[in-house]
Amino acid sequence: MPTLLESRKRSPIRTSRFPTSGAFDLEIVGSENALGKISGDLFEIVETGPDAACIAMGDACGHGVAAGMLVVDVRRLLSMMAETQRDPGRMLTEMNRNVMRRFPTCRFVTLTLLAIDRNTLNIRYASAGQAFYRIPAAGEAIRCDCENSPIGVFEDEEFTTLDSGALQPGELLVLISDGFAETQSRDRGIYGEERLLRQFTENRACDSGEIISKLFTDVDTFKEGHSDHDDMTVVIVRLVPRTAG
Repeated sequence: MPTLLESRKRSPIRTSRFPTSGAFDLEIVGSENALGKISGDLFEIVETGPDAACIAMGDACGHGVAAGMLVVDVRRLLSMMAETQRDPGRMLTEMNRNVMRRFPTCRFVTLTLLAIDRNTLNIRYASAGQAFYRIPAAGEAIRCDCENSPIGVFEDEEFTTLDSGALQPGELLVLISDGFAETQSRDRGIYGEERLLRQFTENRACDSGEIISKLFTDVDTFKEGHSDHDDMTVVIVRLVPRTAG
């Protein structure tokens, strides 16, 4: 039976750490895995000031060059806006208008912008059809979303910024593309959100890289050699104790 590594080229796990005003560092760990040579998923970290980090997670419609071109444009816009803009909703609103002008023929991308203040650890976010999850240290996962459409659907869309409270020690924030939940087994079963979230709640005590590895292993077990059908990107955000030195 082919393994995940045989069916798609696995990208290295990417880890970034940012200091906070407390005893923890903000750790952002992600893995972006393309179905083919070009990914239609997006994972980006930008600093929107000396005390704030903004994580972007997105998924363009379709595959291949067309999806990749849209992702490249969104990355460019995100980098430009981060220099002057700190509000996630306003960033998505401006990005949407730019995408509508450049891609007027029904090209769209789901996208979440997650802004974390490194002093207060407060979370603000805006979502364009792309939910994320809060996995507390104990208890059930919480789905965070809003009613806005994906980027590239309605030119006059106004995106809302929501306040989600402070990130807590022991909590995970999970941003993930739908390639995981929509994975199919040989008998056309769907991996699904319930099994996906169980992976995070059961493994939340592990380090982030191990959680991601366990997730890919479980997806591979579920699909039983059935071919992959979509890009797969997952990002975990958490607080980790600051190491000496």
